[in-house]
Amino acid sequence: MVNQAQIPDLANLKRVAEAAENTFAELCKSGGDDLAEAWDKAELEFMDAANSTALLALIAHIEALRGLYQMHKQTETREMRRLKCENESLRSKLSEAI
Repeated sequence: MVNQAQIPDLANLKRVAEAAENTFAELCKSGGDDLAEAWDKAELEFMDAANSTALLALIAHIEALRGLYQMHKQTETREMRRLKCENESLRSKLSEAI
């Protein structure tokens, strides 16, 4: 599993991404040097937070979660098969008893 210390602050990453996106949208609507400056600042803050280290940590975390999902899926499939066999056995015994 991925070391939790390696995973970037997701709330901060989301905040700076949304700020960059919202500021750019406002810049497109109205233009102006003030908004261009604000967008540059928001964009730089996002690029600083969304660096290659953060991205690689997120990818590693996603891959680890996918592995856990597959493991649990296989466990559930085995348990379902076991329960189906048990159910059939119990039905058979019940029909013999009747």
